[in-house]
Amino acid sequence: MQAGVRLLWHCDGNLMEMVPRLLEAGIAGFQGFQYEDGMD
Repeated sequence: MQAGVRLLWHCDGNLMEMVPRLLEAGIAGFQGFQYEDGMD
């Protein structure tokens, strides 16, 4: 049974190494990128 919930990830900082794993885990979106920390 599906609950119809979408997960969004908020993070202050650079999480580029984690992005593939978060997508595999079912994260539907990201919020809070800090360009000054290398997130572009």
